[in-house]
Amino acid sequence: MEINRRDFISFTGAGVASLFLENPAYAADKPAFITTAKTQAGHFEAILLSQEGHILKRHKLPGRGHGGTYDPVRNTNVVFARRPDRYALILDGNAGTAALIHPPEDRHFFGHGVFSADGSLLYATENAFEEEKGVIGVYDAANDFNRVGEFDSGGIGPHDLCLSKDGQHLVIANGGILTHPEYPRQKLNLPDMKPCVTILHAKSGKISKRFILPREHYQISLRHLAGDGDGTIWIGGQYQGALTAKVPLLFKLDNHADALAPVSLKDSLLAEARQYIGSVSVNKSAALAAFSAPRGGLVFIWNLKTNRLHQVIREPDACGLAPHADDFLISSGFGHILSGKTRQTLPYHWDNHILAL
Repeated sequence: MEINRRDFISFTGAGVASLFLENPAYAADKPAFITTAKTQAGHFEAILLSQEGHILKRHKLPGRGHGGTYDPVRNTNVVFARRPDRYALILDGNAGTAALIHPPEDRHFFGHGVFSADGSLLYATENAFEEEKGVIGVYDAANDFNRVGEFDSGGIGPHDLCLSKDGQHLVIANGGILTHPEYPRQKLNLPDMKPCVTILHAKSGKISKRFILPREHYQISLRHLAGDGDGTIWIGGQYQGALTAKVPLLFKLDNHADALAPVSLKDSLLAEARQYIGSVSVNKSAALAAFSAPRGGLVFIWNLKTNRLHQVIREPDACGLAPHADDFLISSGFGHILSGKTRQTLPYHWDNHILAL
């Protein structure tokens, strides 16, 4: 599969080198974060931010963006489309160029991806919708991101994924919800969901472990996750049942665990979260994990050392999370960016995720 530069030129109107500085005053600043947003005029963009949250560069997107990943080896950013769209934007930080890649016609992206430890491969969560299964598309980063294969994700609806601590395995959150692009945003198998987390070898694609939620929790769609550096994976869920149901939304998976362990929150906080965790992030140096609940306007900060709730931040429609100093950078759909006691408002509707570079 070739990078579709022709499509890219058609929507930017300026070719593959159309990356530009938003404000010359910050020209010397180094990009620290990348995120996506909708402008006030209704356009979609990928945006590079400085450590202080200043806009450095913007790039037009052909549709709404979602998550991203970064390869420090080649200084390459990737932004994925929100499902069921079919583009991923490749930004080369060294050459200052950009291009689009697409999955095969019978696949679409689920919005997230991760590079291999050496940066040579890009792994992307995808929907094999005609086969009604999830796959991990494998793209050769050293060869124009040509698609060189795929792995079975071990479940339906793979959404987020990360590398294991040793860099040899992929950890995948399979949401369990069957979808098809002919029925956009519809959930086709709610009575028969089987959400799970799978661990597979990053080179061979062989699944070594599969963690399925118990039957009483079968409608908790496992969507987002992050590793903490010690080998524990922190996971956020989105419950597909009644708002009044008392079910866990946060989970963790230890190195040698036999099952996913619920993270305990007070019933009152779970009720406020409205059955939806939108993003998960870990600040390894500060030993903190963060879980956003945008429908409830909450961010839960968990202390990894004490294994207890550290802080609850209340911010309407807050979803995007990224580690920042000894805290987190938080973005909301209302244009707010928060970090500690600092708060700014920019003319954007920030999308679900922020990636620290």
